[in-house]
Amino acid sequence: MLTAFGLELLERVEPMVGNLDEELLKLRNTSRNIVSKLNIGATNTYLKAIVLPACLQLLDEHSDLQINLKDAPAKQLIEDLNQGLIDMAILPEVYQTDKLRHQFLFKEQFCVIGTKLMLRHLPKNTRLRSLGEQPVALLDKNFLMRQKIEYQCKSEGIQLHTVLELSAMSDLLDVAKAGKIVVIGSGIACRGYPELIAKEVSGEHLSRDATLYWRTSAHQTELMKAVKERLVVASRPFSKIS
Repeated sequence: MLTAFGLELLERVEPMVGNLDEELLKLRNTSRNIVSKLNIGATNTYLKAIVLPACLQLLDEHSDLQINLKDAPAKQLIEDLNQGLIDMAILPEVYQTDKLRHQFLFKEQFCVIGTKLMLRHLPKNTRLRSLGEQPVALLDKNFLMRQKIEYQCKSEGIQLHTVLELSAMSDLLDVAKAGKIVVIGSGIACRGYPELIAKEVSGEHLSRDATLYWRTSAHQTELMKAVKERLVVASRPFSKIS
């Protein structure tokens, strides 16, 4: 962990060092490919649905890249950004800090997820109270998504019949596939699970903003600019869904 002095020093010299690193890489490179290294973080759903496809496409076009991806909770990613351990991150919320810049990508509404048979009785305008006494699986209370669901329950004066708590969205989807328990989570995560459907749930607390972050002091390399462009493009289908 950097001290306060170390963090201030990093902010001052990082643009210069980043620019020097990029120029050295360019001198060694005889092709016209983008050359650089980049560390990108994202929460699990956004890493699989947005970051990984965008990076794979970029690697197909530029063979001299090195991209390191990290899957971590939003709080950890913010700490890693501030410490200079990662260069960019996609998070499900907007964090206000003068040390980080951000770009909004899209708004995501939470969904009830299950098999078609399990969700057949839900109305078109689904609310949490629509679930009645149906067994539900949720992310554990360390996740902001779970906290938002609880805020919504409190505002509606209801209590869900929560029978299972898990620490990964992928595990929730495995539960939904079994066809006995519905889950509440990210509809984006359902891509690749043809047996599952997702219905958006109405509620003022039941949404989150996918947001791209990078350090204010960081040197903007050609690779960072290219990745930003690809991430925006990869996010467009989800913006249309929401």
